[in-house]
Amino acid sequence: MNDWWPDYLFGLEHDKHEPDLYREHAAIIISGTCVFPRERSGAKTLLRFVGERDIQKPAVLKYEKNWRPLGIGVLEMRGERREYYGHLPYDAIWGLCSALAADRLRFVLLYGPSLKRGISRTTSISFQRSVDLDDY
Repeated sequence: MNDWWPDYLFGLEHDKHEPDLYREHAAIIISGTCVFPRERSGAKTLLRFVGERDIQKPAVLKYEKNWRPLGIGVLEMRGERREYYGHLPYDAIWGLCSALAADRLRFVLLYGPSLKRGISRTTSISFQRSVDLDDY
């Protein structure tokens, strides 16, 4: 990780179609350098992790009992574009901020299928202090 910063917003909900009175957004943005896969090594990458309050029990399950998510985020690495956009449980955002501020985490591991046309849906995320790249 080269740098990171929190992103937070709280305000009134102005969308008349939304049932909530307030809108809240919490995220962590991380600027880093890709170290794996080796052919992408050295690529500057921006990772955005957005907190979701109902990620483990999404509202869609009320209407579609058999619905299953396709992933928890999307990694795009094509051309000059190197970005990740993913979701985490809302409460995890603040714990990660604390760990990042204390310099306890240095690597973000994204798991999922290989890139296809420069895009992959991630199926899991791991934040680590150290990583042995020979394991991959």
